[in-house]
Amino acid sequence: MVDYINWNGKDWPVKMAGAAITEYESKTGEPLFKIGSDMEKHALFLWIAIKVAYRKLKEDFYIDRDVPVLTQEDCFWMIDECYVKYMKIFGNSFAKLVNLTPEQLEEKTKELQAKKNN
Repeated sequence: MVDYINWNGKDWPVKMAGAAITEYESKTGEPLFKIGSDMEKHALFLWIAIKVAYRKLKEDFYIDRDVPVLTQEDCFWMIDECYVKYMKIFGNSFAKLVNLTPEQLEEKTKELQAKKNN
């Protein structure tokens, strides 16, 4: 499921799921549950979640080869201005995961990683 955050007059797609979690953890070297209240980390996660949503929707995330449609800094300001919506999506996206055992979560992560690598 793709959610949307309206910011600067545009609805930005957001997909906070396995692919976004895996990429975040790969980039930071730490599990997502340690994100805490660090807004820079939240901005990175949102940037990744938007990139994943673009991929899911089969839309181009990059305007040019190395120029994304928005930056991590943009995501920082998006969270600043749309905090309640961001936290609602963040919370709802992970509410399902609360009921998973660590083994089930690990298995789900492996499945998503395998899909990503194919």
